[in-house]
Amino acid sequence: MGENSKLSIFLNMKNVLTPPPNKNDRNCNNINVILNGKGPFQCVIDTGAYRSCIDMNFAKLNGFNIHKLGPGDNNFFTIADKSMVRAEGIVKQVMSLGKLTLKQEFHVLQNLSADLLLGNEFMQENEVKIDYRNFSLTIHNGFEEIPLVHRGEKPTMAILKETTTIPPNSQKIVSVIFQNHNNDQVLLIEPIDNNNPTGIKVARTLVRSYLQKKCPVWNDSDKPITLTRHTPIAIVSPIDDIVDIISEDKETVLYPKKHTFSDLKKKLSNNRITQKQCVKFEQLINDYGDVFALDNSEI
Repeated sequence: MGENSKLSIFLNMKNVLTPPPNKNDRNCNNINVILNGKGPFQCVIDTGAYRSCIDMNFAKLNGFNIHKLGPGDNNFFTIADKSMVRAEGIVKQVMSLGKLTLKQEFHVLQNLSADLLLGNEFMQENEVKIDYRNFSLTIHNGFEEIPLVHRGEKPTMAILKETTTIPPNSQKIVSVIFQNHNNDQVLLIEPIDNNNPTGIKVARTLVRSYLQKKCPVWNDSDKPITLTRHTPIAIVSPIDDIVDIISEDKETVLYPKKHTFSDLKKKLSNNRITQKQCVKFEQLINDYGDVFALDNSEI
């Protein structure tokens, strides 16, 4: 779909760095985004469209407010079969993709072929470059790289198990559940965007999928923040493949040297420390000597 065919053709050539290597890769034209804290949602990168659009039923299903069109807004769009469709309004969202958070407007259309699509106007304003050969796009002239994915390919998300309030400038351990993940794996919880305007920061956390899953969340603002149940706060990645590679090649694994208290060549001579406390300290060093380094060469 497009408002101006000449403009669309120019932008297509400007934004596409490499064409799809083969026919099957042309379907790898989606990115996963978060809208107003909800998602992830799949968004089609449509180099044949000028405006960005959202399907009306999808917008209503997710509770997105539909604003009336203004006097200067375009009311009609030409779609792929050359027919004209009328825009029903505009949805204004805060969109997170990668580490970036952007304000984005979508024209609302009925029976859109996708839930969301980003057109050439978005690509032009945000200096987007598409690289089909490496299945990625870059934003703001390479500042952020976003992977292109096939339709239906979404990351596993960590969502809040229950509504919780985090006091100002405080950390809270919250319980999370994973969407669409049932395998027994070691998983890494990673923040979606720790530079978001809400002041919420999520710590990277290792968990086992079959155990109770919790992660620290920090409120960096001066006001309490309430996060509602099922809010996505992090992305979940399996790390078993990394562990397997290390375990298979044991010759490359360097285990730290375990030191003892005697290696420190120190004498505890503080009069305020009892003999019992000295013994406990020495035992602590002996038990956890592999986390201490005697010099920089061991770090």
